[in-house]
Amino acid sequence: MPMISGYSVFPQAALLLSCMLFPSLLLSQVVPVGLQDRTINAIAAEQGDADGSWFSGTANLLFAAVQGEGVYQGWTWHDGGKWEFIGPPLDPPSDITTLGVQHWGYGPRDGLHLYAGFDWRPGSPPDSPLLLRREFYAFGSAPADWVRADSGLGKGEDRWSISALESFYFTGHTPPQPLLSWTDSGAVRSGPGGFFWEKTICPPSFVLDIDVTPHWFGDHAWAAGAEYQGTQLTNAAAFRSTDKGQTWKVIPFHEPDQSWATAVAVSPGHPDTAWISVMGDVYRTVDNGKHWRLVLNQDTKGIIALATDPLNPSHVYAAGSGEFTLLHSTDLGDSWHRIYPDVGYEPREISCMTVALMDTLPMSRLPRFGLFLGTRGTGVWVFDMLFGPTSVSAPAPLPGRERLTVYPNPAEGAVTIELQLKNTHSVVLEVADLLGRVVLRREFGMREAGWHGFHLPTGKLIPGSYLLRAVGIAAVAPRQLQITR
Repeated sequence: MPMISGYSVFPQAALLLSCMLFPSLLLSQVVPVGLQDRTINAIAAEQGDADGSWFSGTANLLFAAVQGEGVYQGWTWHDGGKWEFIGPPLDPPSDITTLGVQHWGYGPRDGLHLYAGFDWRPGSPPDSPLLLRREFYAFGSAPADWVRADSGLGKGEDRWSISALESFYFTGHTPPQPLLSWTDSGAVRSGPGGFFWEKTICPPSFVLDIDVTPHWFGDHAWAAGAEYQGTQLTNAAAFRSTDKGQTWKVIPFHEPDQSWATAVAVSPGHPDTAWISVMGDVYRTVDNGKHWRLVLNQDTKGIIALATDPLNPSHVYAAGSGEFTLLHSTDLGDSWHRIYPDVGYEPREISCMTVALMDTLPMSRLPRFGLFLGTRGTGVWVFDMLFGPTSVSAPAPLPGRERLTVYPNPAEGAVTIELQLKNTHSVVLEVADLLGRVVLRREFGMREAGWHGFHLPTGKLIPGSYLLRAVGIAAVAPRQLQITR
């Protein structure tokens, strides 16, 4: 991608040397990276090659769609001072609902297409764009500033809204094909450069998120949304394609009060393994969707985004609605712990997130994983796992001490408990009133050392103060719990 100019090597080299000399510095954190007074509708990053062939420039560019303004361009390796407004030139600005990136090639023919999808509204001009493309090239070709890329999307009388965009990972020296999208009339895919869209074989449906496997699997894609009949939603559903989006298999979720699947993530190491969020629950499949296991329950809190770490497919991330909520699993979703912002920072609710692979230094060939988060009113943030584990079989790090955490607190209908264990224990959680009487007790069986997440319904408890404790684990201090209505 574009050459790095003005890159400050020496501070980064000092950081690299410090991390080598002091391994304790290799800690993850959530810190701001710019646009801190803005709401981010969508975020996308140039995708590096996840097969181990890291090369300087494979994941430089970062894009954020700002509510009421347009798209800003930043850099995955920068601390936030290099954001630049790049359009599109619409007057008045139209809110961008989704961003998509096609990245391909190395060296002189390296290129990138950025796609921006809009939600067409009644009253908009008939010729208003639904999808625009901006081009970036490292050398040679003159890039297009913003051109329409929605040929075929507005056929007939219907004006379609674009809810999700995704491209397969880059290969060779030509744009990866095809570009996948979902409109309010179903799934579509494009020809070269985002033109000549065609409908795919899929029942009437609406999708909020699409994810694809890396290029060495090539043909597999997953989507999360809902089926509908006429104007009525019928049920939440996952959608799976094994032929680059030409045909889709629908996997419905017939759960009460779960009308939407909101996010999906596919394993970078195994295309039959995926995670899907259905309202506040996250399910995992390892067999193409034939069987699903509930691995996370957020009760009334929805999950708005899911992501996997391409350097370690056992790591999964989930972003929740409400206050800033970022959850991390190191064991494919079997247990979860909450990631908090760095000390002194208070980001608001997460609205979107994307993953980028970066070089730590130019030509260093050292992998670095970044999870970039868009928020509502506090801009862009990054969860930066410097020199993250690169082995799929690498054991998950163990907690340095026993700890019990509960959130939200104060709580209304339910709480999530995070328990850190240094050794294997039988886990029994109790809630007692201030007189010591046990009012709620749950047994969760034996749990190995590591981070574990549990769900406790508290809707039947009388408002007031309680103590939450892990029975028989002396090193875990009880936590005060406040119940409100």
